[in-house]
Amino acid sequence: MVDNHQQDDSSERRFISRRTYLRAGLATVGIAAAPATFDNGDGVARAAPSPVADPAPDDSPIGGGSQYERKVSGGNYTATTKNELLDRLDHASAGDTVYIPNDVSIDLGSTKNIGISSGVTLASGRGINGTAGGRLYTEDIAENDEPVFEVRGDEVRITGLRIQGPRADYFNPGDCQGQTGLECRDSDAMSKNATLGFFILGSNVEIDNCQLYGWPQAPIMSGAGGYAVDTHIHHNSLHNNQMEGFGYGVVVTVGNPTIEWNYFDKNRHSIAGTGKPDCSYEARYNLVGPNTVSHAFDMHGEETGNVMDGKQAGRTISIHHNTFQFSKSYVYDVGQEAVTIRGVPSDKAVLENNWFYHTLPDGQTQPDDTNVDENGQPFRQYNIPQDDWTNVEFANNHYGTDEPASDIGHPRSDDGALTAEVGTVSQDADTWQHVTLDNEYSNPVVVMKPVSQTNGENPCHARVKNVTGSSFEYKIEEWEYTPDGHRPETISYLVLEQGSGSTDDGTVIEAGTVTTDEALTEHTFESTFDTKPVVFTQTQTVNESSAVVTRNTHVDTVDFEVRLQEQAANPNAHSDEVTAYIAIEPGRTTLNGTEVEVGHHSSVTDDWMQLGFDGSYSSPAFVADMQTINDGDTATLRYKDLDADGVAVQVEEEQSDDDETDHRGETVGYFVTSRDGAL
Repeated sequence: MVDNHQQDDSSERRFISRRTYLRAGLATVGIAAAPATFDNGDGVARAAPSPVADPAPDDSPIGGGSQYERKVSGGNYTATTKNELLDRLDHASAGDTVYIPNDVSIDLGSTKNIGISSGVTLASGRGINGTAGGRLYTEDIAENDEPVFEVRGDEVRITGLRIQGPRADYFNPGDCQGQTGLECRDSDAMSKNATLGFFILGSNVEIDNCQLYGWPQAPIMSGAGGYAVDTHIHHNSLHNNQMEGFGYGVVVTVGNPTIEWNYFDKNRHSIAGTGKPDCSYEARYNLVGPNTVSHAFDMHGEETGNVMDGKQAGRTISIHHNTFQFSKSYVYDVGQEAVTIRGVPSDKAVLENNWFYHTLPDGQTQPDDTNVDENGQPFRQYNIPQDDWTNVEFANNHYGTDEPASDIGHPRSDDGALTAEVGTVSQDADTWQHVTLDNEYSNPVVVMKPVSQTNGENPCHARVKNVTGSSFEYKIEEWEYTPDGHRPETISYLVLEQGSGSTDDGTVIEAGTVTTDEALTEHTFESTFDTKPVVFTQTQTVNESSAVVTRNTHVDTVDFEVRLQEQAANPNAHSDEVTAYIAIEPGRTTLNGTEVEVGHHSSVTDDWMQLGFDGSYSSPAFVADMQTINDGDTATLRYKDLDADGVAVQVEEEQSDDDETDHRGETVGYFVTSRDGAL
């Protein structure tokens, strides 16, 4: 993908034709090894690159580092040399972690197309005790697009590393063959400097907490023809990728990756899309620093003839809650827009809740000219049939260097954020089991429900006790009339620090405790909810040994009621128990950069009912609870057939007092995410 603001379409087509393997997503191209010093055609031999200081803020999880929570401190394979790395990656299988110690630098030389198998994590410990993380680097200036890493495996994670390319400074690789002007370059010279870091072809690949810099083409390219993947690129520092003509932080070829919580600086374009019909991306919660070569976020235009008679600029572009700390190019010293859409998206491009340092003319509240280049306008659109915004929407953005409200631009403080995590366990757990938490908490609450129904017909539920700042205990608890124990079941849990806070987009969350017994206890929220939240409750103590569950009702924006239920045959009331609650406004949102979904479904009875998710979540963690008491019989929820798109749920009554298990319809609230571990 070549930019040329001189609009030299013939040179662009000539160069792209040399990269047909991107369209096929299959073929490989030969490459000649480069020496440790290199010559870019100007007769100057350059020495091997040195590490570049990380410009990401050290007081924020944006860009990863010390404030990032999901750091990795070790693995079951360790590599300290290139040969060890290649060997460990060759032998690793799903669930394995190949670890680069923090004090190790590995020269990858001219090695290309290093593969990573499905389910494997390649990691180091960036941010642990202030370390920069292990370094993987190359001095090789590639003469084609053959990547250093070609990731065809699914569910791969790349985390905590420094990934260094051969050249971190700004440079133009060649003359313009008689042309003059800004951004003038030679496509053949560019092709001889097209060094690429990671080429992502596998599904559900995650790249997080890495420092990626010095790549003349790009450190990350996501997708290719036939591989429309949805890579998750988050909490990275992507900087000093700035060769003229390329110089991208992230290239989106096809697919719909999520790009969030990253720090970008000194890139030519921080994000670039090819403009192909199946090219989309969502960019959110990113901070773009003060030094940019050209515009930061981009979608190319592609000749299609079927989109408003102009060039097609991809499908869907969602750009929200980002901050752009520049209004001009630090290389050219001219005004520079932050976002460019080079055609008409087949769906739409939406820019909202962003903070642009660009100012607008007096009396103007939004850009009114689509194609004004090099004057500091915040964004523009061109290659369109009429002089008007076409399939581009923008709302609630802020313009200027004065700081806007906290819900506009990148997240600027941890105030109001809640420490949280999820997990899933599956054990023979009718005895007490110990769970060690990923995060450290001051005063956490744990909700652990429902239990799967796969290995036993007896009604059961999870019981929790001994909740501390680093662990808790649980067991699968059956009712007293079924004392035979229970075979293994699968249960997910949700842990939050007590207090009030919000998700990344302002969705309100509250976690706390209330002491209750079998009488309904009303609890008033500390937070102000705009919409009725979903409430999850769970006892945290075992002050009485009788089996017990919680039931919720009368949930509104101000308060809710909760009670305990023992089996119906028990004649006595249950002792007071400390009961945790978590209340979250419904919708799809992100919590510390992780997508979560909270919703509800009415009329769930004792018959199995399919509950579909609005999103899709690989290896989902699923937590659910009833929101009503339309039927007073003692009951809890069970689930089965959980997959990325939905789950089957039922209300399960116990039978201590009678054999009848019919249950009137209840409203069920749920929480789902694909994350396992710290949020």
